Amino acid sequence: MQKYNPNRDIQTALKSGIISAVQRNLLYAKSIQPNQKLLVQEGWAQSLLDIAKEFQKEVSIEQYEQLILNLQKHMNEKYRGLFDSGSRHGSMFRISHSQKSISVCVKHL
Repeated sequence: MQKYNPNRDIQTALKSGIISAVQRNLLYAKSIQPNQKLLVQEGWAQSLLDIAKEFQKEVSIEQYEQLILNLQKHMNEKYRGLFDSGSRHGSMFRISHSQKSISVCVKHL
């Protein structure tokens, strides 16, 4: 992490978490407007910030899994119409988006 975020900057951690989650994993609808995408990313970043606070203390595997599921559920409830992940289960914010963004963000911090 010394190479990517030597100062453990929160904004870098949030940005890296979000970018890594969508890098090779489709998420947004083709019709999404730039202001809508920004709205999703800002909400996602705020959720990651709240989740990162949980890691200031020991987090069990069960708690970590629940944080992943909670983020997925929150994002789908709040922004569902803006996603088109190509999932066979419907266009959605998938567990993979949730897990990757949380793990990279927390790792950076």
